[in-house]
Amino acid sequence: MKTSHVSLLAVGALLVGATVLTNSYAQVAGGGSVAVCDIEQLFKNYQKAIDRTKEMNKQQQAIGGEVNRRQQEIKEIEEELKTGLTPDSDQYVKRLKEKLSKQFELEAWVKYQQAAALVEHRRTTRELHAEILKMVGVVARSRGYRIVLIRESTELTAENTSEMIAQIRDQKVLYHDPGIDITGETLVRLNQAYRAK
Repeated sequence: MKTSHVSLLAVGALLVGATVLTNSYAQVAGGGSVAVCDIEQLFKNYQKAIDRTKEMNKQQQAIGGEVNRRQQEIKEIEEELKTGLTPDSDQYVKRLKEKLSKQFELEAWVKYQQAAALVEHRRTTRELHAEILKMVGVVARSRGYRIVLIRESTELTAENTSEMIAQIRDQKVLYHDPGIDITGETLVRLNQAYRAK
């Protein structure tokens, strides 16, 4: 009971702090000049992001197919070593070396592909993020907003109290009028600009 009481006090303190912070933002911005935007939804529904994700998934499938092909070659050599060749014969040693070479080549190739995919993913994420932020600014300025805050879901999905408190602490906006949410207009403009290219 004591632990629950402390946790509830912590939640209450976080809520008060978040409310004060949100009010401070509004005061600095001059009242009605603050907007909110769900950047996660923009990433999820921006058609360019969707297309890039499909491209990367296709590349990963191709890599997986190549891995399977190379692994099959190694298995065939292993089977040959077990049943078709005399141990320590010249042909046996030759095939064993081929197997080891293919194993090391496969391991190095997989590591390279993983590193290359990570580099490409980071580059794409930075590119999409910059485009999204630029469009958020365009929409905000067109509607007279001076500050745009990140809007996340206020639904508490955490399974334990510690994670739930962290989720509450990370929330930037506790309440907003639907009229100041620019997510929809930003997404429409992003997709229009992308299709126009």
